[in-house]
Amino acid sequence: MASVDGGGPAEELLLGPVLAVFAHPDDETLLAGGLLALAASRGRRVVVVTATRGERGEMIGRPDLEGTDAVPRVREQEVAAALEALGVREHHWLGDLVDGAGYGWTDSGMTWVAPGIAGPAPDAPGTALTSGDLEVQAAALARLIRDVRPAVVVGDEAGGSYGHPDHSRAHTILARALVLAARGEDGRADGARPVHAALAVAQDRQRAANEAVAVRLSVEETLTVTGLPLLPPPGAGTPLPTLARPLADVDVELDTTGVAPQVLAALRSYPSQVQGVTVPALDGVRTGARGGAATRALAALATDQAAIGWYAMSNGVAQPLLPVVGLTAVRGDVADLRAALGDLPRAGEAAGPADVRPLVTPPSRGRIAAVLGCLVLGLVVGLTATVVHRWRVVDLPLGLVLAFVTVVVGGLTARSWGRGAGLLGFAVGAVGMIQAMAFVVAGGDVLVPGDTLGMVWLLGSVVAVGVAAFLPERWVGRTRTR
Repeated sequence: MASVDGGGPAEELLLGPVLAVFAHPDDETLLAGGLLALAASRGRRVVVVTATRGERGEMIGRPDLEGTDAVPRVREQEVAAALEALGVREHHWLGDLVDGAGYGWTDSGMTWVAPGIAGPAPDAPGTALTSGDLEVQAAALARLIRDVRPAVVVGDEAGGSYGHPDHSRAHTILARALVLAARGEDGRADGARPVHAALAVAQDRQRAANEAVAVRLSVEETLTVTGLPLLPPPGAGTPLPTLARPLADVDVELDTTGVAPQVLAALRSYPSQVQGVTVPALDGVRTGARGGAATRALAALATDQAAIGWYAMSNGVAQPLLPVVGLTAVRGDVADLRAALGDLPRAGEAAGPADVRPLVTPPSRGRIAAVLGCLVLGLVVGLTATVVHRWRVVDLPLGLVLAFVTVVVGGLTARSWGRGAGLLGFAVGAVGMIQAMAFVVAGGDVLVPGDTLGMVWLLGSVVAVGVAAFLPERWVGRTRTR
C-alpha cells in the first residue's frame, strides 16, 4: 500500500494533506469543490495549485474586459474568494513554483465544439500552458509535492474533463511531476509517493442528472445575466464529457451534501465564469446560517438524488450540480485511494441507473408555511377584489381595473414569498374565492351576476393570475442570478 513518504505505515495516509492541481481559477470549485471543502472541514491541510490565471476566458457580463490585463486580476480575486468559501488557506500559481524569474504560463484558450464540450483554440499564444516546457512545469510541481508530502493528489483526467486543452495539459504535468517527486531531490531516495486520483462521474449518474435538471428548468425559470433562460443540459443523444466514465471506473464517490452551502458560495464567487447557480433546497437560506432552517435545508439533500442544483458557464447551457464527487485511482489502487481519503464521508458504491432519483427538494416547514400564507392571501385578495370589481366612476369600470391589478400584485407577492408553490397556493385561494362569490347572495344580489361585467371578472381573474406567473423575475424582487 502506498504511503505519504514511500516508507512509512499506511496509516499515515489518513491525516496526510490533500493537494489539488488544476488549470484555471474556477476548475478547483467546479470539479472538486465538495472534496476540498470536506477535507478542510475535517482539519486536513488542503493545498491548491492553479496553472494559469485564465487570461483568455470569456467574461460573463463583461465582454469589454476580454483580452485585457483586467482579466487575470479579476480571476485572482475570484479564486481567492472561492478558496476562502471552501475553507482552503494555501494556494500557489504554478509559475511561482519555478526557480528563478520570468516564468508564468497563460491560458491556452478553447472553443466550444458542442454543448458542454470544448476543443483547442486555433491561436494559442507562445506563453500558453500547452506551449510550455513540460519538464520545467513538472519539476516545479514536483518540488511542491516533495515539500507538502500529500496523501492524495487530485486533478483532471487525461481527457480534460470536457475537452479543454489546458485541463489535459494539467493532467500531463501532474502525472510527470509525480514521477519526478517519487525520485526525490537530486536522486535521493526520499521521494514522495502520494496516491493520484482523477475526477470522474458515473455515466448513468451524469445522464440522470442532465435529465433531472432539464425537467426542473422546464418549470422553474433561472436566468442568464442577459435575462434569457438557461438552456437545458445536453440530451440523451449528445456525447457525454470525458469526465463521465463507465460505472466500473469510478472507484469512490464522496458524499458532499454536507458542504453544499460552501460549494454554493464558492461557485457564486466566480461571477465572471459561472452564472445561474441554483440549489433549490438551499434557496433563501442565508450563507453561513445555522439552526433549524439550515439543518432542514441540508436534510433535503441526498446522495441518491441525480442532482441537487445547476449552474451554467458562458454558453448558457445548464450543468448539474451533483451530490457527490467521484474519483478514480490513477496511481495506486482503490485501497490506497480509500486510505488516503481517510474519514471523508463516502456515498457508498458508485451509483448506477437504478440508484439515482430525480432532483427533489422536500418542502421545509418554512416553505409549507409560506404556501399556506399565500393561500390565505389568495382568499383575502379574491374576496376584496370581487367586492370592488363593480365600482364605477362616471360609468367607467375603474373597480374592475383595480380588481385586476390587485390580483396581479397579490400573485407577484406570492411568487416572492414561495416561488412557484406560493403562486399555486395563491391561485387556488383567489380563483376559488372568486368563483365561490358567483353563488353567494348578499342583500338579495349575487356578488358576481351573470352579466357581461361578471363574466369578464370571472374569466379575467384567471388571466390576471397567469400574468403574475409569467412576469419577469425582477418583478418579484429577484435580480438575474449570477
